[in-house]
This record gives sequence, C-alpha cells and structure tokens, in this order.
Amino acid sequence: MKRKILAILLAAAMVFTCAGNAFAAENGSGVSLMSAELVDSGTVNEEILWYLYSDGSLEIEGEGTLSTDIFASTYADLIKTVKISGSVESIGDGVFKGCTNLESVTLEQGVSVIGESAFYGCSSLTSIELPDSVSSIGKQAFYNCKALDGISLSSSVTSIGSASFYGCSSLKSINIPSSVSVIENDTFANCSSLTSIKLPGSVTSVGSYAFYKCSNLVSIVIPGTVTSIGDSAFRSCSSSLVICGETGSTAETYSKNNSITFAVLDPHELTAVEAKDATCTEAGNTKYYVCTICDKYYSDAVGANEIEKDSWVVEAKGHDEVSHEAKAATCTEAGWEAYVTCTRCDYSTYKEIPATGHSLTATEAKDATCTETGNSAYWTCSTCNKYFSDAEGKNGIEEGSWVTEAKGHDEVEHEAKAATCTEAGWDAYVTCTRCDYSTYKEIPATGHSLTAIKADEATNTENGNSAYWTCPTCNKYFSDAEGENEIEKDSWVIEPCTAIAITKQPVDICEIVGAKVALSVEAEGDELSYQWMYSKDGGETWITCTSSGSKTAAFSFIMYKNFYGRIYKCVITDKAGNKVRTDIVNIVSPFKILSQNDKITGTAGQKATLYVKVQGSVASVQWMYKAKGSDTWKTCTSSGSTTASWTFKLYKSFSGRTYKCVVTDVNGNVIESEPIALTVN
Repeated sequence: MKRKILAILLAAAMVFTCAGNAFAAENGSGVSLMSAELVDSGTVNEEILWYLYSDGSLEIEGEGTLSTDIFASTYADLIKTVKISGSVESIGDGVFKGCTNLESVTLEQGVSVIGESAFYGCSSLTSIELPDSVSSIGKQAFYNCKALDGISLSSSVTSIGSASFYGCSSLKSINIPSSVSVIENDTFANCSSLTSIKLPGSVTSVGSYAFYKCSNLVSIVIPGTVTSIGDSAFRSCSSSLVICGETGSTAETYSKNNSITFAVLDPHELTAVEAKDATCTEAGNTKYYVCTICDKYYSDAVGANEIEKDSWVVEAKGHDEVSHEAKAATCTEAGWEAYVTCTRCDYSTYKEIPATGHSLTATEAKDATCTETGNSAYWTCSTCNKYFSDAEGKNGIEEGSWVTEAKGHDEVEHEAKAATCTEAGWDAYVTCTRCDYSTYKEIPATGHSLTAIKADEATNTENGNSAYWTCPTCNKYFSDAEGENEIEKDSWVIEPCTAIAITKQPVDICEIVGAKVALSVEAEGDELSYQWMYSKDGGETWITCTSSGSKTAAFSFIMYKNFYGRIYKCVITDKAGNKVRTDIVNIVSPFKILSQNDKITGTAGQKATLYVKVQGSVASVQWMYKAKGSDTWKTCTSSGSTTASWTFKLYKSFSGRTYKCVVTDVNGNVIESEPIALTVN
C-alpha cells in the first residue's frame, strides 16, 4: 500500500513540475515558479523520489535508505547541488561517488548515516551542512573532496570511518565532538591545510596514518585518555608540529619516540581573537588567542605556541588609487575635477562642478511650400548643440524633428497640342494650384516644308502647270517659295492646248560621240514659233538651247560625250500666245556593258574568271580592285587584267576584295562595271 502511495505521489509531482514550468512561461507577473526545467526524475526502492533539474540541482525526498548508482553512473557531470529531506534516514554507499561538479550538499534534520564512499572524489564540493541527526560517517565518505574547506560535526556523531576525510587538502579546521572515541586509520591523511586540532577527552585511540602528510599541522592536543597511537600517525607533518598533552601520557611517549616536540598542557583559558583583514586605513590581524589567566598570547587554540604582543598585526594597506580624468560640466550634467578613488574602499577626492544650463537661440516657425520644407518653432543650445521644443530647454527633441515636409505640387494635367506650320504647340504638361510650377514646354511652329513643283507646259493631250509649292505638313499650296501666298488646289493647272496640233513628235537619239544628230517636230497652228530646251537633271531644271537652229522645228547638232543622259523638249507658241510642248526626248549612249559577274566564290589555289560583255567600239579595258575595308581602288597588273575576260589564281589574302572593270570606247567614253565581291575559302 505504501509503495502505491509513493508511485502516485511521483506521478503527481511530475505533473505538477510540468504544470509549473508551463505556468512560469505564462505567468504575467514575471515571476517563474521554477528556476530550471526538469531533466529527469525517478524512485529508489519505490520509497524515495528524486528530481534532477537543468541547472544541476538534485532534490531527494521519501523514506528509508538512499541506495542507488544512477547519480554516479549517469548524472555525475550534471549534478551541482544536492538537497536531501530529513525523512531519508541513510545515504547509501557510493551514491554520489565521482560527482566531480557537485559543489554543495544540504542534509535536513533526520538523516543519520552517511555511507561508505558516499561523496568519494567529489572534487568541487566546498560545503556540506550536516544536521545534528547524523551519527555515523562511513569509511572514505569524503575521500579526496579537495575543495572542502570546513565541516562541523555535531555531538551526535559517534563514528568517523577510516580515510573518511583523506585528501581533503582545503580543509582548514574540523571539530571532533566528545561523542567520538576512535580516530580511525588515515582519517585525516593528506589534509594539507589543517593547522591545528584538539582531540576531545572521549578519544581513546588514534589509528595509523591518521594525520599522515598534514604538512601544515603545527599543533594537536591529545588528551590523557588516548592510550594508543598507530604507526606513522603524524608522519610527514610540519617540522614545527607540537603535540600537547599530559606528562607521562601516551602522547608524550609517542612524541619522544618519533622526535616530535611535546608540550605539557597548561591550564590556559584561551579566548580566540578572530582574524580581521587590514583595510586601506586600518590595521588588521591574524587569528590569535589570549589567556585570561596569564595574559599571554598564542597562535594556536591549545596554547602550545606563545607569540609576542602585536605580532598578529597586519599593517594598513594604504589606498590603491585609480586616477580619473576631469570632465567638464555640460548644460544639463554636472562635471568634476580630476580625482582619485580607491579600488578597495570608498575613498575618493571627487568634487562636482555644477551643470552650466542651456544657452538657447530661437528659430521661428516657417510654413512648408510645395518644394521647400518648413519647420515648427524650436530652440538650439549653442553650448551643447542640442535642440528643444520650448524656450526653457526642458523638452529635448531630435535634430530635424521640427521639419515639416514639403507639400509637393497639387498638380493639374494639361493635354499636349501638336505644333502646326504656323502655330506653336506644346507637350503634355502639369501646373500647380498652389504655386507657379509648370512643366509647360512650347513646341515652336514647324514652318512650311515646301516642295517646289516646276512649271511644265501642257501637251496636246496632257495638262501642264504653272510653278507652285506644296507643304506636306499642312497640305496647303503656295504660288511662292516663301509660302506666303496660299492658292487653291489645282489653280496651277494648264489645260491641254488644242490651238496647236503636233502632228509628229521628236524621237530619242542614240549615236556615238562626234556624230551629227537632229531633233525635229511637225505641228499645225497660227504663226508658230519654236524653242528647244534640255535638262541634265531629269527635268528638274530646264536650260534654253542657244545654238544655231534651236529656234526651228528641226534642230541639228554634233554629239558630245557629256550630252549622254540629257533630255530635250520643244516648246511651240502660236500667234495668240498658246503654248504646247513636245514629248520628252532622251539622248542615249550606244556604249554600255551588257553583262558581267555578280560575285565570285572560290578556294585558295584554284582559278577564277572575271568578265564583262560590252556594246560599242572598245578602245581599252582595265580591271581594278580595292582591299577589304578600303576605299582606294588599285590597278590590277597581272597578265590578262586588261582584257574583258581575265582568269587568275586565287590566294587566301584576296578574300574580301572588290573588283570592277573600266572600259573606254574609241570616242573616249568611259563606263564602269558594277562592283564584284570576291570570297576565297
């Protein structure tokens, strides 16, 4: 039944722990119910409950004997503190053995037994609270607890096992209660910080090696009740060791046999004066004892080592001064002169310099515009360069916090208008309702883009026209080149002339240079007059012929080279002033290239042929080339380059060249072929 109750309690405790952790996370007060998370928990013999938390704290409660190896085998590196409730009667053997990170142990009233090796090798253990209920400390219970510097044993302790404090090298003092009768073998061996000890009158024997290698032990009181001291009990102790005891006692005999100084106990009544650290200005002292009977002074609690008066005095240290630089006072903060303090006490030469107060300059408020920021009123301190919203300098503000952002333009959009020939236009633009902002950009009037239409006489069947000008931009028409005199469409038309009838039109001429050619026209009308005209630019400009016969119906002249490409016409006028022109006559050269290569592609090392086929009397042929990327033509000089068909060997370097053929006829007329591109692979 008892075991069932403990199991129920364990389950409830685990639920409470989880709930506590959850509550700590949600508690609005900010106070956590638990300082760490539960790592593990369990039972020992179904009678003892244990809880291990993430901060290394171990809590144990229940009844009976704590006997388990789980802490030593599984959690030795995690456990830092142990608290055992008083209902746990006994700590079993080796329970915390090797828990090297264990620092402190609290045993509540009720724990009576500390088993063998219970805290063996707990090298970080500095303190343990033993309740008055503890009666037995097992063998090697605190073996090699090197950090343990003190322990208090109550009068309930009757048994201290062998080597129980072996290797407690930081242990400076320990009281042996009068309930103990035996100091077992090795009990305090290697307690190198132990300086003095007094055995009570209840002790009857001291075991072998009991104080072995207590290298700083200088005094021990052994009562006359001790009848047995084991071998090497004080071996390798301080060379200054004094054993104090009664005349004729076992202690005196042991001292003489082992060459240890022996002192007879005087009936001193010693009062301890506790050690006090020296301060910067006051002397301190080491611990010493005063006898109220003889007024003598001793360094030990048994009165074995007499010392001179004031030999315990530790001189005042003096101040350990740290210099501090001066700090100038500001508008709002006090400053100080250079001063010194002490690292050990509150000594200081600090002297405060009061704050100076602000020196404020006002900046008036300014409204923001569309493009410029404004500001609220603010004040600037010329001393500390800080800013304030009030004239008293009480309300500090951030730099720029007074800025009122520019409003930006309140824009109105305007549509674009295209410029015309005579009126300016503009791109789409915006204006602002609050200011004169505008993106208006005028597009100047384009002006007329006039194209001249040359005057052309009417024929018998086709209209002619007077000269006029047209603007393709505005589609208007003008009688002048400046576009100032607008005219109606078709007002320039000259109707076909019926008063004069051309019965025979002149024909094209194709003759060689030097030949005599004739242009003739036959017409009917009243008192007709003739005027032959020619154009060298396809009819854009007409030139009046002035040579003999150019004002007759039949006009003869000698062909010259520069006549080729001209066109001719004859304007016929009757008595009434009616005019008509003949058809256009072309002067065509009989000398021309009929065919040629388009392009040539070949392979290096092979041969290629360039050719031209010419109509007319050829006097000479010359092939020419220009290199890739060049504008300069060069004369070909290899064999065959002066013939109409030229075959030559291809080289890779020829690739990209362009060729042409220049042909001259017997009359000195010169024509050129179209360019021929060469590619060599």
